Amino acid sequence: PSRSCPSRRRGPPPPPPPTLSYPRGRYEGFTGFPIMFTVTAEVSDTPEALGMNVGFGASSVPVGAMLSAVKGVNPVEEEFEWMPCLDQAGRHITCFEAVGSGGNASAPECVDMIVHIDPPPLFLNASDDGVSRSVTEHVEVTLGAAKLYTLYASDANCGDEVTISVFEELPAGAVLLPQEGHASHPEAPLCATPPPSPLPPPPPPQNPCS
Repeated sequence: PSRSCPSRRRGPPPPPPPTLSYPRGRYEGFTGFPIMFTVTAEVSDTPEALGMNVGFGASSVPVGAMLSAVKGVNPVEEEFEWMPCLDQAGRHITCFEAVGSGGNASAPECVDMIVHIDPPPLFLNASDDGVSRSVTEHVEVTLGAAKLYTLYASDANCGDEVTISVFEELPAGAVLLPQEGHASHPEAPLCATPPPSPLPPPPPPQNPCS
């Protein structure tokens, strides 16, 4: 007599791996200024993925960087915040992956961060009664005549604040008018703006680089 073979039953298909995303793969910043972005992951809306929890894994996280607790259900997000110190200027690559509760993980995605040393502000050509002159030139004044001399300064770091102050006392009768921000100047270089932050500005750190 013929022998019947037991039939094999297939189990439910494994849930799909989460999908990982982030704002963009490259960031530029400056020492002493925060770099912040949000990593997001989600699972497809399928029966296999129902009830699956998602977390994150990260590698090559810079010293001093902080990762928030995972927020949300689907999608979920994790916030990255880092204020690079002076000795951390250069290139840093941090990779993330989204991991489901079933152990399946997304392909790793890496964020390339370029940290520049915060540059000092520079004086641009001044306006001497409407005439463009170098700030190293002597300024001629006439007795009894008003003189309007306008200084311009610029910083390659858009996140920095530039303040012009008097190093020594002004001559008798001279007045320093209130400073105006974001003044236009034909010689002002384009500044590099740190990426917009999804987080509110952090409180001033206490010796973050000591």
